[in-house]
Amino acid sequence: MVPLARTYDQGLAEIAEADAVAYARQLVCMVRDEKLEFCGVPLNWFDKGDNHLAARKLIERLAVLSPDLMLDLPHLAHAGWGLAHEALLNLHVQYEHQGKPRPPALAAYIQELASGRTYLHIPSKKREDNFLRKIAINFIVGSVCERFKMKPTRSSRRKPSGCSIVTKALADERIAIGEDAVTAIWAQLGKVAFPAEFRAGWVQ
Repeated sequence: MVPLARTYDQGLAEIAEADAVAYARQLVCMVRDEKLEFCGVPLNWFDKGDNHLAARKLIERLAVLSPDLMLDLPHLAHAGWGLAHEALLNLHVQYEHQGKPRPPALAAYIQELASGRTYLHIPSKKREDNFLRKIAINFIVGSVCERFKMKPTRSSRRKPSGCSIVTKALADERIAIGEDAVTAIWAQLGKVAFPAEFRAGWVQ
């Protein structure tokens, strides 16, 4: 016979987990279905095309602010990074539209292209296509942990964690991202986005 207290505790735990998944699903749906602004542009943070655009916009903005990055971009494009090439072309259009003189590195790159010189873009996994999605998932995990006072990652298979809850929410919304991938995103970004003092109120 199962002790009544254990059954009661299990019931409470299941209700709490269901509430956490429902909350995470709300956040997932908001990110998936709404256009959230990044670099002044409304974007779908789960769409690969919009992720790619966001990464390019960020590179362009940083290049305008940083002369060192503007110098580096042509080298990255020469090395085969397609996103650097796209950013340089778009920056060229922006400077032309605004009637501003182009930075020397950008002008030299455009002149090379105009002369017919081309560079091989090396096929690779495009991390920029998941740029915003990673940020969104990381903040959903943190929000779940803060609201429901749980650890970001599992200490045992029995107890749910922020990452396991978000994985279930993503699955319920038919977004195929496994718990290992969600945990890896948290490991990469979690402590940067949520410093120790912020996480102090979470269950450790």
